[in-house]
Amino acid sequence: HSPVCPISQLPADEVQSIPESSINRGINVGVAIIVESSDSHILMTQRSEHMRTFPRAWVPPGGHLECDESLLQCGFREVQEETGLVFTDDNSETSVLCLWESVYPVILGLGVPTSHHIVIYLHTRVEQTWQQLQTQVQLDPAEVQACAWLSTDMVEELCTGRSDGTSHHIKFISDSSGNGTSPAKLDISKMFTSLLWKCGYIYSGSQLALTRWLDLHKKLDIKLSSKI
Repeated sequence: HSPVCPISQLPADEVQSIPESSINRGINVGVAIIVESSDSHILMTQRSEHMRTFPRAWVPPGGHLECDESLLQCGFREVQEETGLVFTDDNSETSVLCLWESVYPVILGLGVPTSHHIVIYLHTRVEQTWQQLQTQVQLDPAEVQACAWLSTDMVEELCTGRSDGTSHHIKFISDSSGNGTSPAKLDISKMFTSLLWKCGYIYSGSQLALTRWLDLHKKLDIKLSSKI
């Protein structure tokens, strides 16, 4: 969890201010998927402005685990609901990437916790390029306002905090009618607060998932180079 996780830093007297309904609700479980194309690009989505928690945040597709649903079923369902992409065991390869304790608001200065989740991040590889996958994307404007496909170089920019705002890429903005997307410029430096990456600490689940995914690729590159 974050080094400033509200749960770990909550003073005893603040606990009394948390509604009993929130305390008795327990910890919810969420599932998010890092979808990786055959040309090593991963799909990120931007949450809609009106979302109650983490509005406008860039995150992998994901959501709540429902009763009698497996982690994989939940992940695939959420991807389909948010982006229109359909994945199954037959057209993808999936493994667990990492877990994250997610709390909202993210720091006590913004208020006492109202949402508490354990998020399981899955990593799914598919046999299509990002361009092929993008032609199938139908974003749900109720939940997602944009999406983007990030290469390893782009994720490296984020993880090192060295994006200075001069590097622009493409994002796809949701049509309000849900009938497609339109391309627009994406400033990598504005996807996340670069200072959080530069300090060396992990402050969000998306940050952890992207870091772990990049580590996987670095290890793979080392293995491949050792065989040459």
